[in-house]
Amino acid sequence: MEEYILENNIKIDDVWRFGTLEADYLLSLVIDGKKLATSSLITDSKVGSYSIITDTLGVKKCIVKTTSIKKLKFKDMTYEDAIKEGEGDLDHWIKVHYDFFKSQDESFNEDSIIFFEEFELIYSVK
Repeated sequence: MEEYILENNIKIDDVWRFGTLEADYLLSLVIDGKKLATSSLITDSKVGSYSIITDTLGVKKCIVKTTSIKKLKFKDMTYEDAIKEGEGDLDHWIKVHYDFFKSQDESFNEDSIIFFEEFELIYSVK
């Protein structure tokens, strides 16, 4: 991965992992091209920035480039965007993400602001 970064003159802006017990599963969806987006309560990402996603052991597994970021209320998530997360339909997305966000912030509710970040897979290590 380091060689790819140097050869392509990529500036890595962040290194992160998915923050759930299913982190490695979500990472596998990214690497397989099924997960094209993620949602969070906060973001430091910027459109055009590059990130490395690690597995739960901290091993660098892939590079993604942020292609868009939407700020919206949780209740305004769409079916089309939920599908981009690669985990199921909108009903599934609501259930999983509501519980996760609530575990991160007790005051979280359907009117809370979330960030929906789309990305493209640039490089991966299987």
